[in-house]
Amino acid sequence: MNVISFILAYLYTYIFFGGDKMTFAYDLVLNLCDLDKFYDFYEWDRGDNLTYVQKVPIFRINDFQMGDLLESYLKIDFSFLKKIYNKSIAMLGNISYLVIFTDSFRTYAFQFNENGNLIRKSSLLIDEEEAIMEEMDNLDIVFLDYKVINKCCCEPFLTRKEKKIQSYLLTEIKSLYEKGDYDEIDFLYHEYFSTKKTIDEKYCFLIDKIKNDYHTEYSRLYDIIKLTYTNSVY
Repeated sequence: MNVISFILAYLYTYIFFGGDKMTFAYDLVLNLCDLDKFYDFYEWDRGDNLTYVQKVPIFRINDFQMGDLLESYLKIDFSFLKKIYNKSIAMLGNISYLVIFTDSFRTYAFQFNENGNLIRKSSLLIDEEEAIMEEMDNLDIVFLDYKVINKCCCEPFLTRKEKKIQSYLLTEIKSLYEKGDYDEIDFLYHEYFSTKKTIDEKYCFLIDKIKNDYHTEYSRLYDIIKLTYTNSVY
């Protein structure tokens, strides 16, 4: 048996437990994030507060409801909240309202508070997600009763690294402007733009572009600023 076959066999054997009323997944790693700081598994990093879950209930839903869960702030009905109460066990103890939902294409973990409000969510590691998807046909579809409170803010599709660079650039450019370091702002502006503007206009233009129309090429501005700080040491 090769390594991949062994891993799959292990997952199929240990990740599921079938019951009359509820199915559980076992031994998962989650990165439970606030709704506005959600990362797919390939963007997790070593500084994240990962949660090792020994047991968590799993339910199959339709793709429409999965879309609401991923894109909305919502409140789930108390009857479902009661069903999953204290059913999840993590390495450091129970997580009162944690559940995994899967549809035909996606699998995610969701955490609710005692009032039924969705507060955190997590993607799964690829092998764990694939194992759950393989068993999905054995699960009946449940229909959740919930109320959408508001849609999540739609942010540009940026990687985690790009978001960090974007935040860094906004902070540094604002700091340069406040300190009156206009030559540096002028230099950064002319890296990409040639239109004649006043220094105030250049500052506002840079801020607007980085905040609302960020492009991966702007990472060069990050390199320039970091290089400036490096050279100032010598």
